[in-house]
Amino acid sequence: MNKYILASVGTLELYSQDGTFLMSSKSILNETFTFSSVENLVRGGNLNGILGSYFTNADMNIELTDVLFDMSSLALCTGADIQTVGNYLDVEVVTADEDGNLNVSETPVDINGWGTIGWCHKNGNRNQKWHKVSFDGTVGTSDIVKPNLTYCVKYMRESYDVDEITINSNFVPRECYAILNLPIFDSSENKSVSTNTQAGFVQIIIPTLQILGETTLTLSSDGHSDIPLKARAMQTYDKDSCNSYGYYAKVLRVIKDTTHNDRLDDVEYIQIEADENIAVNSVTKLKLVAIRDGIRQSGYISTDDFVFTVSNEDGNTLSLTQNGMLLLGEATKTGEYVISCIHKTEERLVASITLRVFDTVTLVWDNALSYDDNGNAVELGVWEDE
Repeated sequence: MNKYILASVGTLELYSQDGTFLMSSKSILNETFTFSSVENLVRGGNLNGILGSYFTNADMNIELTDVLFDMSSLALCTGADIQTVGNYLDVEVVTADEDGNLNVSETPVDINGWGTIGWCHKNGNRNQKWHKVSFDGTVGTSDIVKPNLTYCVKYMRESYDVDEITINSNFVPRECYAILNLPIFDSSENKSVSTNTQAGFVQIIIPTLQILGETTLTLSSDGHSDIPLKARAMQTYDKDSCNSYGYYAKVLRVIKDTTHNDRLDDVEYIQIEADENIAVNSVTKLKLVAIRDGIRQSGYISTDDFVFTVSNEDGNTLSLTQNGMLLLGEATKTGEYVISCIHKTEERLVASITLRVFDTVTLVWDNALSYDDNGNAVELGVWEDE
């Protein structure tokens, strides 16, 4: 299995548990993934030696920092929904009319239960004291206002051009479905990331990501605030699996550049798996199975790196349709058909199988063969998909 350079930062996408898109982030400054478990030692005997150990409290945590502000991050942390209407304190410059009234452009609304009030001071000196203004509709009055003079007026107004969240005193952070994509680069020839091509990406899928209720926005007069996000993976149960312990995440390495493909590097041999029954004029499915001896498990592989030939003693043909992971075979006449799998670049036979096609539905494939690098046939048992 090839090694790659895992460098730079990736992108984050968050969804609600019902599949609603919540947010994405492409301006991440740094990301930290922590996988941990606590070792518990079993001691005993002479001098209380270590007889064994077991592990508990497995954890998976994520911390990332975004350099751009997004209301979504704050909403996720506080468990709030973002409303697209709200009241905010606005300021405008108003010239008093002949009667000493301040006619503002928007309709003031109540502020904190005090009524429809605002504040004003004479324009030109921002350090002046703000004086209370009472509004009736859009018309404001104040004891300090003189006709035909200009004033700065601020008041609370409603707007549909705002995003608003309410941070409840008992807020509960969001639980999300998360997908992170991290770029990987070819490590050959000691190239640097800046001069190398991206070979693919690592994708981390976390079905249940609990956002932690902690975020700190730090501002300064000579800088900007980064937006931190902290989260913990929660245990998830796969409905299609018998794993009763659940899991936190699935990590996938995806190679998009085929020149870096190492899918066959650790394969001991390949065999062809077919359906158990085939009849004349019916379609059977054939798959390639890579048998491995190492940390990477045996499993199905794509047919893209191989070509296939069909032979029959009577000269009959069996049509093959190559479709990624599958071969679809259809025979119009009975008989024995030998399907050979040949590696495209190495031009060597890697596997073969003999299909017997009958008028009645029968298939025999226990005589499937595989071949080593020297062309010697290898006896195989039947591989079962776990």
